[in-house]
Amino acid sequence: MFTDVASVCAGRCSDRSICAEGDSNSEPYICAHTLLAAHGAAVIKMRAVAPQTKISINWSSDWVVPYTNSSDDIVSFCSLKQPLINLVQ
Repeated sequence: MFTDVASVCAGRCSDRSICAEGDSNSEPYICAHTLLAAHGAAVIKMRAVAPQTKISINWSSDWVVPYTNSSDDIVSFCSLKQPLINLVQ
């Protein structure tokens, strides 16, 4: 699986020479299950407060915001974000 060979994973893997703990055959599924369960709980609460609200889920963990409101930071932010937005359109 991906976490066996990823260079930037969360530090848990099945290769015991790299890290002492982890099981990349099951932990990605546990993580996905937890994310879906949390999303489901949030949907239930949100629908109780605002039933007409459109609710979705975002699997991207690389969301960024401009560091300041300066025009340079805004331009930088837009140039970084646009390719990520294009991936899901």
